[in-house]
Amino acid sequence: MVSLTPSIDILGVNVGLYPEISAVGGNLFQYLGYGATVALGNDKTFNSDNGFGLLSRRGLMHSQKEGLIYKVFAGVERREVDKNYTLQGENAANKNGNGGH
Repeated sequence: MVSLTPSIDILGVNVGLYPEISAVGGNLFQYLGYGATVALGNDKTFNSDNGFGLLSRRGLMHSQKEGLIYKVFAGVERREVDKNYTLQGENAANKNGNGGH
């Protein structure tokens, strides 16, 4: 199986690093985001970015590992915010001077 973000085994724990980048542009907010998620687990099949998850088809993936299979993950994201009207307390209408006051 080919994985875009391969994982490695360290002392019996499978470790994977999954980078991400996002961009949002709209009327309410605009930002660029980037970050990464680190996943720790005891099974390489379920600890990869191979599409296993809530939206994948059931029954397509099986593990040879017996007993408890676990995966713990934590991620961080940094956002470079250009506009966020929910935090600024204003909207496009009153910013342009025609807010109806």
